[in-house]
Parts: sequence; C-alpha cells; structure tokens
Amino acid sequence: MAAIMRLPVVFVCENNGYAVSFSVEQSTAGVIVERAAAYGLAAETVDGMDAEAVLEAASRAVALARAGEGPSFLECRTYRFVGHHTAERTMGLGYRSDDEIARWRERDPLVVLGVRMDPATRAAIDAEVEQTLADALAFARASARPDVATAADFVYGGALAPRAGTAACRA
Repeated sequence: MAAIMRLPVVFVCENNGYAVSFSVEQSTAGVIVERAAAYGLAAETVDGMDAEAVLEAASRAVALARAGEGPSFLECRTYRFVGHHTAERTMGLGYRSDDEIARWRERDPLVVLGVRMDPATRAAIDAEVEQTLADALAFARASARPDVATAADFVYGGALAPRAGTAACRA
C-alpha cells in the first residue's frame, strides 16, 4: 500500500539473525530485502553493527522519501546479545554459542564508536545517560501505581465506523 500510494516512509527491519530461537536460515526462505523490492520499495541491506553505514543508508532512504520517491526498506543486519525473552535463560535454550556471542560483542557499535571518541566526551555522555536513567527510575518509583481499570486503555481500538457509501456489517 505504501508503494502504491508513494508514501514518504522508511521501513526498518532490525534483522538480528534470529526468529526467537531459530536462525533466519532455519525460519525464513528467500532474502528479506528482495521481498521489499518485489513490492516496489527501494530496498537495501546494511551492516547494522556499523552506525556510520546505517546513518548513510538511512540518509539515502530519507532523501528519497523527501523527494517524493515513495517508501524505502532498510534491512539492518545486527545482533542481539541477550535472549528474545526472559524464559530463554530459565528454559536453558542453547541455540547460540558463547563464542558466537563473543564474536558479535567485538562489533558492538557502542564499543566501536566509543573507542573513537575523546575520552572526556565519552565520559560526559555516559554520565548524562546514567543521570537520565536515574531520573526516569526515580520518577517511576515516585509515581502512583496505575489503576487496574485502565490497563487496557490504548491497547485495543474502538469499533471501526463503516466507510461512506457502504452498509454496516451486522453480526
């Protein structure tokens, strides 16, 4: 639909190589970026562990959108260092080796870019991030507990109104 309407949108697939606990090779046939291209989207795969490469690819996609060239799709190949969900550790799912995780940790974008920075600048950024997290935690702990009656608010949409010129469906 986005391609048909030439919408100025950039779709980003953060491909961490796994569909929960199955590798992409075990769970997905074909090439992800080719699927997007088949729908008429400008599509590109980028090394998601290289922040500068992601910035360049995203800039190209945003430029296309701003120029009225329609939607783009970026597949950012990256890695997740922890499990997909907390039950993985308790269930003992061993689908990734420690060596695999260690190899990817060497390419952690925060580490790679961090060593390129001036140490004082990095320390200042780290301190700012830590303060932001501490402030958010303090705010959350000081806030009133949510009302159970509002737990589903903004989770489900209301009933859809029928489009003009169509008869409403009846159950």
